Formats: sequence, structure tokens, C-alpha cells
Amino acid sequence: MNGLFTALSILRHGIFRVCVKALLPLALVFSLAMAVSAEENDLRTVLQNAYGESVSSKAAALGSLDMAGEEAGFIKETVEMFAAAGFSARLCLGYLDLAADLAGVGISLKDIEAKVREGVAKKAGGPRVMAVIADRAEWLKKARTLTLSLENDGVSFLDKQMSYRVFADYLARGVSGKDLGTHVMLRELDDYPALENLIK
Repeated sequence: MNGLFTALSILRHGIFRVCVKALLPLALVFSLAMAVSAEENDLRTVLQNAYGESVSSKAAALGSLDMAGEEAGFIKETVEMFAAAGFSARLCLGYLDLAADLAGVGISLKDIEAKVREGVAKKAGGPRVMAVIADRAEWLKKARTLTLSLENDGVSFLDKQMSYRVFADYLARGVSGKDLGTHVMLRELDDYPALENLIK
């Protein structure tokens, strides 16, 4: 009789382990989906509280609520700064459009969030802050193009996002992309010290 109970116990234990192994991937997928949904709801709540349902709906249409992780965090923080500074709903939507554009091509929103933080700290007006971040977004996109072009030519970057920011800084100062590319290819970086620790 004891042998029967032992066999049943082993069988139950084995079935339990098989079920756990089978269900674990599903549980992980479900928890990740819940995390993304929570972030989306969090962003939606921030937008609704700051600017109302219409802005939240328009943001959803732009795809700004589809982002997760770090990028969602940057959007949330930036929207909160916009609202605290009294920036208009129109400017907020402009920012969300810009953010969706940058994230869509793989550019982190960290740099833009920092520019907004700086502008708000300096008590710059909403239109001025938007002009600055729109300008920065264009430089970042040009920097991304330069980075990808150099990668195609065999250059490896230790931190691609940082390379976008550093190249954008140089481009904004008036250095040509061609000049930057030539110096990077030749590894002649004395005039561009910020690039020295970015290239493998």
C-alpha cells in the first residue's frame, strides 16, 4: 500500500513539474504583456490628468502609448515637465509626434528629455523649448545617418546612442559630416576627443 502511495506521489510530482515547465513561458509572456499594459496605462493617465482625454487619444493614435521600458519613462517624465511648466496641449502633442518619430528610427529619447529639463529649469517658454528640441531631433537624425554610414564602412561603435549624441553636438557646431567621417575612418581624432572612447 505504501508503495502505491509513493508511486502516486512521484507521478503527481512529475506531472506538476511538467505542467510548471510548460506554463512558465506563458506566465512570463503574460507578465511582460501586463508590464507593457501598465506602462501604457500609466502614460495614458499622465496625459489625461495633464491635458485631458482628447490629447490622450491623439497620443494613442501617434503610437506614443505603444512604447515600453526606458522610452516610455522618458515620455512620461517629459509630459509631466510640460504640464508642470504650463505648456499647451498643442506643444505636448508636438513633442509626442517628435518622440514617436525619433523612437521609430531607434534614437533614444534621453537626450530630448534632458533638453526639456534644461529648458524648464531655465524657465524658457514652451515655444522656445519646442524649437530647441525640434532642432536637436534633426541633428540626432543626421548623426544617426552618419553613424550608420560609418558602420557600413566597417567602423564599430561601443555605444551607438552616445555616438548619435556626440556626432549631433559636432554637427550642430558646424563640423561637416564628411569631415567627421574622414577623421573617424583615418582614426585621426585629436580634433574630436569626444569620439575617442566611442570607437572600437
